[in-house]
Amino acid sequence: MSGRMTAQTAALARAAADRLDLRRALADSLLDELPLFQGLRYPSGIQSARGGGGGARFCEGLQEHALWHRRYAERVVPKGTGTVITYGLSLNGGCADADCAGLAAVPLDCDGSGDWHALLGALDQAGAAYLAYRSGGHTLELPKWRCVLPLPAPRGAPPKERYQAGLGWVQGILAELGQLGPAGFDPTVDRLLSPIYPGARRTPAAPAPEVRWRDGLCFDPRRLLLATGYRRPAAAAPPPRPPAPRGVDEALVLRRAEAWLAKLPGAVQGQGGSDATIKAAAGLVRGFCLSERDALALLLHDYNPRCTPPWSERDLERKVAQALRLSRLPADGWLRDADRRAAG
Repeated sequence: MSGRMTAQTAALARAAADRLDLRRALADSLLDELPLFQGLRYPSGIQSARGGGGGARFCEGLQEHALWHRRYAERVVPKGTGTVITYGLSLNGGCADADCAGLAAVPLDCDGSGDWHALLGALDQAGAAYLAYRSGGHTLELPKWRCVLPLPAPRGAPPKERYQAGLGWVQGILAELGQLGPAGFDPTVDRLLSPIYPGARRTPAAPAPEVRWRDGLCFDPRRLLLATGYRRPAAAAPPPRPPAPRGVDEALVLRRAEAWLAKLPGAVQGQGGSDATIKAAAGLVRGFCLSERDALALLLHDYNPRCTPPWSERDLERKVAQALRLSRLPADGWLRDADRRAAG
């Protein structure tokens, strides 16, 4: 089971997997197109993927994409080097969560907890489309492999916390169907655009890692969640807001926050707009300690008209919620109390 799941949730997932007809987790062939693999390739490795851009976009049919993997598997690529892949759409060629514009596949990474025979057999029987390949470090004693399940169509980027919770459940169900050990699938492959390595030979004498694929119906995580009775966990409460120092004029704080926000440039899609908006929201709810309601009102009426394109109100609500949970920030109130500290 996934390391992101509690013992109680893992037990529920095991019971749900025992009752699951995997065909209920696949897309309707009458409504959806043939499987497509979409994403970004970073030829210079993991560091270039984390560097904020530079990925080359691809959009390939199942066989075309699988044959690319088969050709790549013939190369000699030392561990930790070579091309990395993300499966999804990016605003700017980067693979940070803020860069994600949509999800295109569910990647599963098995690092020694069991072989792929049971899972691929279940996918074959259900008629699911998939790509599976061995890692360069695979051995019979320590099976290492990945399985990529294409989605019916790219899905918009959900809030990361919600995505990780749902993905943990999906990983747990599929690990149970795959008869994997307690470790299940690697729980750290849970970013919106998780970079993963294709399989390749580690040395000239090593055989090329095996690549398998099957055409069929696309995997639909939302159908799996519904079919197995998944319930979204309650959101963690935001950290308590510190009380305003004695003598603080809240109306004055609101005017100062409005003036501060007016100096910020509007967010631009494809140029780090998501990060910029989260930082603006963080300044309001964490820097000035405004209420979520006041912060959302300022973002909607004063900041959003400068954004290209403007955000929906729901999107801005999410940005405010993300800002409340940011950890790498100064102490709450750093903007609200700036004048007092300077005077003191």
